[in-house]
Amino acid sequence: MRSYVYKCDTCEDTFEAIVNFDERETTPCPICETVCVRAWTGWSPNMSTRNSASMPSAVGKGRFDKLREQQSLKKEKAHARETGDATTEKKINREVKKL
Repeated sequence: MRSYVYKCDTCEDTFEAIVNFDERETTPCPICETVCVRAWTGWSPNMSTRNSASMPSAVGKGRFDKLREQQSLKKEKAHARETGDATTEKKINREVKKL
C-alpha cells in the first residue's frame, strides 16, 4: 500500500489516500464520495529553455566525449564519401581507429 494524491472534480478537494497498487488510479472522495482520479505529483527536471540545445553536452561532463567525437567523424566521413573525397575519407578512418 502506498499514499497517492487525488483531486476531486466535484467538490474540488485535494486529498491523500493510502490504497493498493492495483487500485491507485481511482478512489472515492472522502467528502462527497465521487470517484476521483489520481493527480500527478511527480518530479520534473529543471531545464532552461534559453539554452536547452546544449544540455546534452553539459549533462555528460566528459563521460561521452569519445562517443560524440566518433559520431562527428562518422558524419564527416559520410560527407566525404558523398563528395567523392577519398583522401579525407581515409584520414577519418585512421582517426576513428585511434579512438
